[in-house]
Amino acid sequence: MASILDRPSSFVLQSPPRETLVDSLELASMPPARGPLNLILMAKRRRAHSQDFPAIAQKIRELAPDIKPIILTDRYYDYLWPAPWLRPALTVAPAQLQRYHPLRGYLCQNRLFKKSTEYALMEQFGVPVPRWALVTENQSPDLTGFGPYVVVKPDLGCRGAEVKIKRQGRVRWKPPANKMAVRRGNLDLIAQEFIYTGSWPVSYRVTTLFGRVLFSWKVEAARTRRPLSSPVGFNVGDANGGGMAITSSGPGCRFELCYDEDVLKLGQRAHAAFPNHPLLGFDIIRESPSAKLYVIEANSGGDVWHFSSATGLSIQRDNNLDFAAQFDGLRRAALTLIAETRRRAQ
Repeated sequence: MASILDRPSSFVLQSPPRETLVDSLELASMPPARGPLNLILMAKRRRAHSQDFPAIAQKIRELAPDIKPIILTDRYYDYLWPAPWLRPALTVAPAQLQRYHPLRGYLCQNRLFKKSTEYALMEQFGVPVPRWALVTENQSPDLTGFGPYVVVKPDLGCRGAEVKIKRQGRVRWKPPANKMAVRRGNLDLIAQEFIYTGSWPVSYRVTTLFGRVLFSWKVEAARTRRPLSSPVGFNVGDANGGGMAITSSGPGCRFELCYDEDVLKLGQRAHAAFPNHPLLGFDIIRESPSAKLYVIEANSGGDVWHFSSATGLSIQRDNNLDFAAQFDGLRRAALTLIAETRRRAQ
């Protein structure tokens, strides 16, 4: 039986027509084509939405008098407020709703997908992802084409939990221990081709709202870590695999703003695989020496609003960065929401 993580939201009535990013901004600047509309922004305090959503709502009021932005929380009592249901509405929820569901209009909400679901969706849209296979209690795939080393990680997890490098011949199923996988009963693993990014691991994050880039960073592992001289330069000392970390984040890592056009375009293109997920953070790597790009994570759960999150503020403070200033992110968010409301409100 299909998992709830694989099923489309029962509140999505139809897929809106796809438009280019330029079209979306042109729509935002066009005069309203119909009567007044409601935009319902679902804010979750733990994800730092509450710090920025009021400013975005104010920008929408200034730029689009035909749209009334309303900020709500995921609480049952918000059903009692009739204002959201008096005119066509779009509800945007960057975190999956648990209690509140709109009684009218179109709903776009983030839902956490398994990594295997993310990869399958992106592959359907021609987005490059490293070769991968499911490893389950009853299924051990043939990994001979993956190279001598492979990355093994839970099919359901977050924040780099239990990501390991292993010799291809030593990959075995072992139930993941992270709380998310255990709680949701998904004990499968992903075996994935290892992509070498250089002596010290490097990755990129492209955060998008309905396919528009809000901010992007590049992160390189600390140079105090032992360098990886080649794609097969691991020091394997036991059956658990290599003795070197393969993630770019960690103590001493360095962040900088990313303006690489090919990286940003790939993040924008990848969002098309998730048309009803409003907020995504694509983790992208560049193979060395080929310079080919791959997406390794979509962060479909939506926990990527790092303008004002504790994680985001720490990254910005420690590396002297300003995510909001990079692409005027809050204004861009307002313009994008205006365009999407005019397209999707029902």
